[in-house]
Amino acid sequence: MPRAATYQDVWVRYIHFTWQHGDDWRTDIQSSVLHNLALKTALFILDDRSCVFIPLNELRHILAGVVCGENGAIPFNVNPHSKTVNENRVQMQVIRPQEKQSENRKMIEKLLDGL
Repeated sequence: MPRAATYQDVWVRYIHFTWQHGDDWRTDIQSSVLHNLALKTALFILDDRSCVFIPLNELRHILAGVVCGENGAIPFNVNPHSKTVNENRVQMQVIRPQEKQSENRKMIEKLLDGL
């Protein structure tokens, strides 16, 4: 599983199915990523190749005050079905593998080719 990376103004995180619990996908983000205002969007790529886009400002707001782990990462849950982060509704675009005809298609294809 590739590590988190950035592509233009998008922070990209792959979430392996072992981190899926029901409809929630457990992940984390480094506090330095949240503080990097040049990054505008978080993209989570799930094992089924679904792509979940969340504006980083939404994550910054929802995760404000959440305690960092010893490694500097902030843990949280993403639920693409209810479009929530830690049970808080957020702006979220979910693109399933069969729906890859979006304005983000080129970026998605490039990222998925790296898997």
